[in-house]
Amino acid sequence: MDDGGNINTGHLIYTDGSKTEKGVGVGVCVLTDVNITRRSTRLSLRNTVFQAEILALLKEMEHAVALRTQQLTILLDNQASIKSAVNPQESQFNFPENLQLTP
Repeated sequence: MDDGGNINTGHLIYTDGSKTEKGVGVGVCVLTDVNITRRSTRLSLRNTVFQAEILALLKEMEHAVALRTQQLTILLDNQASIKSAVNPQESQFNFPENLQLTP
């Protein structure tokens, strides 16, 4: 388990999904040497926290593919999401084929 504090190269991407009585949403924070970018999206109340976590991860992997030459690290706080990403063939979600993970 790592909070990303010791990583000092490339982009750091933090993702999170959450659900409260007021709604379901995802948040993303991208840190580079010079910028901090934050994004958030509200989802349907029918979505689960796991779906929110996976959506945040999938969206950031799409972003990562666009940055082909950039080194980046995606940090998540949900073990189920991490396990789904590490074993994409066992997941119901479509992860990129060229995904390389270091759990």
